Amino acid sequence: MEKHELTNKNMKKGSLLLIVIIAVAAILAVAGFFYVSKNGVKNPFAKANPCEKISSDNTAIITISSRGITPSTVMICPGQEVKWVNNDSASHKFTVTSKGEDSARLKDTDPIAPGETVSMSFTKPETVKYSLSNDIQGEIIVGKTEESLY
Repeated sequence: MEKHELTNKNMKKGSLLLIVIIAVAAILAVAGFFYVSKNGVKNPFAKANPCEKISSDNTAIITISSRGITPSTVMICPGQEVKWVNNDSASHKFTVTSKGEDSARLKDTDPIAPGETVSMSFTKPETVKYSLSNDIQGEIIVGKTEESLY
């Protein structure tokens, strides 16, 4: 009987210790939340926004050559400009297969003659899929800003 009473006392002490540990952890979590909220520290678990640190004056350059375009996929942020540089000996016309405001504007662009450039700013989050003469495929992924969230 004496052994059973000692075991029960030890279990009560262990349970009390577990409750104290949980309570301290909860207090620390709440205090950390208020510290982060008050001091403007960003949530480390929030999804990163790649457009947060990129200014709209950064231009993505796409080079057209007889071998294709480089890079074939460009990721930009709303407001950024894309510039196509035609280093090929042939003119190239855009054929756009995606739908959206910026896709429609790109579709209406004049052909790019050898040695010329064409620039366009992309304003809305969308994926613009296009091809140039000789079935050269390209894609512009316009990311989302913090206001539109992912």
